[in-house]
Formats: sequence, C-alpha cells, structure tokens
Amino acid sequence: MWGAAPPRPVRVALLLAAIAATVAAAPASARSADDRAARLPELWAVGANSSFTPKSFARLRRAGVNTVLLDTDQLTKRQVSRLSRRARRAHLRVLVPLSARGLTAAGVGAVCDRFRQTHSGALCTVRAPSYGGAVALATAGGADLVVAPIASPNEVMHLSQPQSGRVLVYVRVPRRFQKPTWRRAIRSASHSARIDLAVAPRTARDRSYTKFLTSLQASGATRRDRKAPTTPGAFTVRQQGQTSISTSWSPSVDNVAVAGYELYVDGKRVTTLTPTAYTAIGFACGTSHSFDVDAFDAAGNRSRKASLVAQTAGCALDVLPPSAPGNLAVTKALSGSLSVSWTASVDNVAVAGYGVYVNGSLVGTTQGTSFAVTGLSCGVL
Repeated sequence: MWGAAPPRPVRVALLLAAIAATVAAAPASARSADDRAARLPELWAVGANSSFTPKSFARLRRAGVNTVLLDTDQLTKRQVSRLSRRARRAHLRVLVPLSARGLTAAGVGAVCDRFRQTHSGALCTVRAPSYGGAVALATAGGADLVVAPIASPNEVMHLSQPQSGRVLVYVRVPRRFQKPTWRRAIRSASHSARIDLAVAPRTARDRSYTKFLTSLQASGATRRDRKAPTTPGAFTVRQQGQTSISTSWSPSVDNVAVAGYELYVDGKRVTTLTPTAYTAIGFACGTSHSFDVDAFDAAGNRSRKASLVAQTAGCALDVLPPSAPGNLAVTKALSGSLSVSWTASVDNVAVAGYGVYVNGSLVGTTQGTSFAVTGLSCGVL
C-alpha cells in the first residue's frame, strides 16, 4: 500500500507438539536385476558364427541347447541380423552381449538402464573380460546376465559362485575333445543356480563340437525339470522392532538346485533373495503383517509358500515435551503479512512439528523453523 505507515508488530505465540516419528507401513522393493536373473531358465548356449545354417540351429535345439550367443566383435551387423533370425526360427533365445570393458559396476548399471528403455522386456547381457570381473558385475546387479570367458572346461568345476546374479561362462571347443572333462563340466553347470555354460566352436561342422553336442544330449542335463523345490521350513520371526520385522527359514531342497527365494509381505512380493533370512522395514509400530516365502529353481518350478503373521513392537509412550523454540523473530513485515523464524526445539524422541498462534488462535503448523502469517490487517497489533 503506497504511502501507508509501517505496520505495528503483531503478537505471535508459538506452541510445539512432539510425537513419535512413524514410517508409512508399505514396504516396497523395486525389481532388481537379480530378480530377472533368478527367473531365467537354466541356459545352455552356443556361440554361433558365419558357418551356422538353419540346419545348424535346428540341430542345437535337438541337443537341448536353448540359447545362442552372437559376438559383435566377430560378426558384422548383417551377420548378426541373419543369424538372429535363423536362431529365433529354431525357437532359441538370442543374446548379443554389450561390452563392459573399462566400465565400473555403476557404469554397467547406467548402460543397462538405457538398454531396457529402448528394448522393453529384453535381458541386458554384458560381456566381461574375465570371470572375476563377471562375478563382481553380477553381484552388483546392474546387468541381468554377465558373459565371461574361461580357458578350459576343467575350470567349470572350480569356479566360485556369485553371491547373486547369473554368469554365463563360455569355453572355446578345442580340436581334441576330452569326453570325461566335458561330462564333468556339464554336470557342474547343471547343478549350479548361478553359473551357466556356453561353448564357442570353430565351425558348425567341427568334429569336437559335434561330440560336445552328443555328450550334452546324452547327459540328460537339458531335459525339462518339472520337480519343484520343497517348501521352506521353520519359517519364524527372529526379531520384532517398532518399524521392522526379521524373519528366517530353513533351506528348501531341489532335485537339481534351489535358485532362490521370493518373499511376500501382506500379499505383495517385495524381494528375491538367496539367503534364508530377511528383515522387512517401514512398518508402523503395533501393526500386524502377513509374511510368505517360497523357493524356486532354475527351471522356474516353485514350491508351496510357507506363511506366518507377525506384529511390530508396541509404540513407546512418550511423556516428555520438547523444549521451547528459541529466538523467535520477525524476518519480514508487509502490509498484510508477517514472516517469523525461530531456532529448533529438542525432544527425547523427535520433534514432529510446530504450531503457530496469532493472538492465542492457531493459524497453522509447520515442520520447519519459519512461517509466513497472512491475512493480517494493516497496522493492527
């Protein structure tokens, strides 16, 4: 208001209310790459090259191979496109790994995020230069599948298992085929929930490669597994906090291998994991929640769910008020409003907010240490 006298100060009183802080009781977990990896079937792969014909891919299918690897460093774009079409016609999964050379785990995660945005529903497969690097990337969870080279089939029996994720190891098929060694490699891969096997032949008609396919088919490892794991046992509550509940269970057993567990809270799946314990957080105190857990194998078979109902610890009774706000001051005065600020109060649990009063009447609340009072009359105390 032009020409008006500065408004006189208005008496403002502040009152503080403190309550125990609570968190929304709706635990949620975004589906991670480990979720997608766990849902993959057991992979038996072959690295195809320009020598592969439609008959070559049909032969793979008969031998029990379900996946084809295409290396963009060795193949032209036209060859990748042609081989992809032929493999898909034979009902084989096609993987074209992205290079992870020189990338950190965070970098691989960013690359895969961009890949998923442009390739909806596709697996983000990356190629690591070594098995150790592949394990680190698989555990970090940015990629759905990590491909890594190993020197010989004998190494398959001695590889350390990734804690999470999936690694597809590939071996070049040598000229001399050692049947016992390959049999052991196939058996080890078939019993691993985290490691899958791929071979890279020199040509589609290579004799050693033909012997590998014969051994793979004869092993029975590629036959469809239809037997589900046993139900997780001894599903119990280990600890109950005001906002969390910790559970554990005894491991399931499978005829091949248990790939992992899925945990559900209040009917919603919240995570996929391999350990046999989980702590759910984000509950309100004194609330009841249902928990379910089931086991699954690499073939996608699922056990029955084990269930329980648990309650968080009761809400603590807080009888101590917060300290009074200090240094109340007007920071801005206009014709119809005042802005005030103060120093924060202290509470034995937590300060939930502040109540702002004008002439004894509550005009608003805030969680901060400032407030703008509006609707005031010009020049009124």
